[in-house]
Amino acid sequence: VLIDSGMSTNSLRRASKKGVDLRSAAEVRWATCLGGVALYLFCVCFYAERGHVPVCYANGVALLVIVARWCFAWRDEKAFIGSMLAKLAGLSIVIELLFIFIHPDKTAYWVDVLYTALTQGPLMLLFALVLLGRGWIVCVPCVGPWLVQVLG
Repeated sequence: VLIDSGMSTNSLRRASKKGVDLRSAAEVRWATCLGGVALYLFCVCFYAERGHVPVCYANGVALLVIVARWCFAWRDEKAFIGSMLAKLAGLSIVIELLFIFIHPDKTAYWVDVLYTALTQGPLMLLFALVLLGRGWIVCVPCVGPWLVQVLG
C-alpha cells in the first residue's frame, strides 16, 4: 500500500519493482543488530588472537563505518543493515570455528592465508553491501534481487 501510494523510500521502490518480498522491511530488530555487532567484534578478536593486527584495525574501522551508515539510514535500511550484519558476521564466525576444529595448527602459512581469506570474505562483502544499500544491490543483474531477499 505504501509503495503504491508513493510513501516509501527509493530503496523499497526499487526492490519492489524487482519482485523482492518486503514484508517487515522496516522492522528494526534491535537484538539482531546488537547480535550482529557482537559477532563482528568476536571476528575481530579472532584476528587479534592470531596476530593479524592490521586486519584487526581494518575491521574496527569498517565496523565504525557500518555503524555510522546505520545511524544515518532510513528505518527500512537500518533493518536491512542489521539483518545483513548478523547473517554475514555469523557466517564468518562459522567459518572461523570450522577452521579451529578442522585445522588447529595455526603455524602453517598456507592455512593462515586461507583462513584469513575465507573469514574476511563475508566481512568484506558486508562492508561493500552496506555502502551500496538495498536500492543499489537490487539493481545488480541476476543476483541482486536474490541477495536482497536472502540478506534482508
